[in-house]
Amino acid sequence: MVSICICNLGLYNEGKLACSWIILPCTESKLQRLLWRIGINEVYEEWFICDSSSDLNCVNEVIGEHTSIHSLNRLAKRLRGMSKSELEMLEAVSEYESPRTADELLKLACNLDCYTIYPDVNTHEELGEYFLYELEAISVPEHLLPYFNAEAYGRDLSFSLDGLFTSAGFVEKIDEPRDIEY
Repeated sequence: MVSICICNLGLYNEGKLACSWIILPCTESKLQRLLWRIGINEVYEEWFICDSSSDLNCVNEVIGEHTSIHSLNRLAKRLRGMSKSELEMLEAVSEYESPRTADELLKLACNLDCYTIYPDVNTHEELGEYFLYELEAISVPEHLLPYFNAEAYGRDLSFSLDGLFTSAGFVEKIDEPRDIEY
């Protein structure tokens, strides 16, 4: 699900390319073997991530040259245990929260219960109709439904809810994400 290419910075600066791909999550011993293989030692201690790949956009967006491998490994472990629907929700929640680091994304992945997603709700009108018909949040007499302005109601809802329209629908934050222990 997450692959990164780690390069030896010292050798890179000398014009030599020493790098290798690793699939996360991985064991500490596997990571140490990879670092040894690319020449990370007492002379060349620094490395950087020169490339990466993930099926999830939210993961790709938090990986940079100096992203912590250990943070990415913890994130990859969490992602491996998530269902397809949880991964889709994480993508939507990430659009709402815009995490900048692997640790911030991991915190979101561990706190999906703090969010509600209204799937396929992409406009104010759809939000108003969803709350009116699906959630039955308000009661409008049948004879007044033709006069009900779902778009205006949805617009007012979007201002009062802590939410955002995303590519997966409307995401609402219903609670503050809790800190996680590493």
